[in-house]
Amino acid sequence: PVLLGASSSSSSMIQSKRPITPPRPSTKRPLPESPGSPEVSREDMMRLVKRQTYSSKSELGAFLGQVSMVVVVHPMRLMSSLDELRDLDSGDWQNLCTSSQAATLILHTDSRRQMIGAFKIASFGSVSPGIFRLAPESGHAVCAKQSYYKSTAKVGGMSLVQHVPHDFQRQGKTLTMELRCLLWAHVLHSAVYGFTRRFLRENNKELPFTLPWMRFVHGALASSTGASTVPTLYLLEEVIDQSKEGAFRKYINNASAAVLDLKNPEDRHRAEFLAFCQHYQLIKTHGTLFVSDYQGGESLLTDPQIMSSPSLDSRQLFADGNIGKGFESFQNDHVCNKFCEFFELQRDFDFKTNVEGEDSDGVKSMAISVAE
Repeated sequence: PVLLGASSSSSSMIQSKRPITPPRPSTKRPLPESPGSPEVSREDMMRLVKRQTYSSKSELGAFLGQVSMVVVVHPMRLMSSLDELRDLDSGDWQNLCTSSQAATLILHTDSRRQMIGAFKIASFGSVSPGIFRLAPESGHAVCAKQSYYKSTAKVGGMSLVQHVPHDFQRQGKTLTMELRCLLWAHVLHSAVYGFTRRFLRENNKELPFTLPWMRFVHGALASSTGASTVPTLYLLEEVIDQSKEGAFRKYINNASAAVLDLKNPEDRHRAEFLAFCQHYQLIKTHGTLFVSDYQGGESLLTDPQIMSSPSLDSRQLFADGNIGKGFESFQNDHVCNKFCEFFELQRDFDFKTNVEGEDSDGVKSMAISVAE
């Protein structure tokens, strides 16, 4: 027994003198979803899981709150001058549009997502392919407008007012005129910027204030006239995104050329510029018309009215918003501002002469040709 114990002790001593091999590092890679690196917090995970319930009745209503249709789109022709407008506008609305194209229109028809104006309903959606090629920033989003009438129904002893779109014929009459007004507003508004550039260049002047950059939305007519559907017509426009353009506001209405009472100094600055635009447009057109009902965002405008002299024709020209009082009161309601003064616009609104041919680019020469 002693020898065995000694032998065991000797063996242990010999083993203890052997070098100890260090442990090899693990070659296993940690799992990407290991507990040590969660992708979301526990609270977020719990909230996410608790959302996975059956859809409510109101949520399912989204399926019924959308319509999809194949439409023929007639994009508004963009003209750069009154010369071009004179040559192309024969009175037929088709001359105001470029070549038609097929597209798919998807609209949200839920009343909670629509906007109701004094004369039109605005629905929002998308069109594919995109139709506003000269405004690529607008993408596929569109605002689709239709004229409407009010219908009252009794529901549970209460009167419920509904806004019902007009039939195709009435839509055609109204919306083709709306497109006409939009096109004229484009041309007349663009003419102002052309004049300001020429004035600054020819007079070697610099602006002592900023010149707002504003334009009207692009537009198109869209018709759905398939054999299995009720004929429908829409006026499609670029969407005025309030996250970019700010809250919708009106600068000048069609009842008066007076600038509306705007508290925001930047809005007031824009409104004064638009009043200057009206002043120049009246001169540019020999006292026959100007754009009114200026409204929209900070840079995008929509729903213009064209105000024309009642003496031009006994018939209704342009849209119903072209009221004689709004035109005839211009001289009394318009207040010349810093824009009118800097660009030296004439203040004599007596346009009684008959001037043949085109006027020159400058307002000074225009003032002479009209006043003589």
